[in-house]
Amino acid sequence: MSETIALICDMIIAVLFFTSFYAKIGEIEGFKYEIYSYQVVRSMGLVQLAVYAVLAAECVLFISFAAGILDGFKEWACILLMLFFSVFTIRKRMRTGVTTCACFGEMKWLNRTPIMRNIAIILILLVDLLVTRSTNIFLATNLILLIVSIGFVMELARMKFNEKREHYDSMV
Repeated sequence: MSETIALICDMIIAVLFFTSFYAKIGEIEGFKYEIYSYQVVRSMGLVQLAVYAVLAAECVLFISFAAGILDGFKEWACILLMLFFSVFTIRKRMRTGVTTCACFGEMKWLNRTPIMRNIAIILILLVDLLVTRSTNIFLATNLILLIVSIGFVMELARMKFNEKREHYDSMV
């Protein structure tokens, strides 16, 4: 039973990080402005570095959770990353009044309440830390393929939705 719980937790987190990574890659210029809006990094050169550091971290975490590797380390690294993002989101909210983020591109339902989303992710990670697991390379490979496939299906659905919206907008 704990293997199944660990697998489900890992898959949820892997899908979230893949989706976030994929959304940011597709809108990298917008992500640069999002990073700049937090007013933590003021130089555009450092913003560029921060963008690629976040993308690299998300990619490594996606692969780690999808493949079921780096147990213990990946959960704590992810918890620290969620806390880091939450602190800067709260700081941005206090300075600008903006309560949303652009972490997931056009998937607005994941961007509406970033603090609550991060708390939910941390809770999933804590459950993931408490359960035991074993690494199965065949299962890990299949999970990575499944997660990438889910990401592409989500992207196709988003593109279709945007097509319909553009068609509707052109009629109005």
